[in-house]
Amino acid sequence: MRGPAGLSSDVRRSRHLVLAPPATKHLDDLHHLLNLPEVAASWRLGGRGLAIADTPRVLAERVALSLVAHDATTGRLAGLVELVDLDEAARSAQVCVALDPDRHGSGLLLEALAVLLDEGFARLPLRKAYAMMNAEVHRSVAAGLAPLVRSGVVTHEGTLLEHRSLGGRWHDVVVLGIWPDPLRAALRSGSPLRRLSPEGWRLAA
Repeated sequence: MRGPAGLSSDVRRSRHLVLAPPATKHLDDLHHLLNLPEVAASWRLGGRGLAIADTPRVLAERVALSLVAHDATTGRLAGLVELVDLDEAARSAQVCVALDPDRHGSGLLLEALAVLLDEGFARLPLRKAYAMMNAEVHRSVAAGLAPLVRSGVVTHEGTLLEHRSLGGRWHDVVVLGIWPDPLRAALRSGSPLRRLSPEGWRLAA
């Protein structure tokens, strides 16, 4: 399996994670993760099932940068973080995440995102990233997002009315800007952001 052209295959390491582009050896674990109901509903396929034969293609399409995260101590798959739909004119890309549900509240999501954004901003023509979240989900996690908003990591950029059809009805979608420097600063400082539940980043892709 090959990743996006021009991107390094080098392994990245953070405090608790080892991250690398998806490879053939990751496919079975990623296929299992992305088909867990609580993960599939929030990943970029919008709840649609993923066949094992389609996994390599889906992991490559629309992707500017993708990193598979494993626990540095146990080697267990922790999740997948991606920058997709690169817009060179706007110098932006969308963040998509898939995290092992057992790791919710661990702080690993923000750690993985910091590595992704650092790599993305170094290699791609980006100045910001963004996330798209169902309005219902956004309301349910507003308290959890508050520290990210106060620190400048996340900005509310608007709401797209009846923008996406999920579960047989149309949903409003909230667009959130994500800025890398405040995120890195928060992680370096030992901020409570490290303990934020990844529920705040659940996406409706």
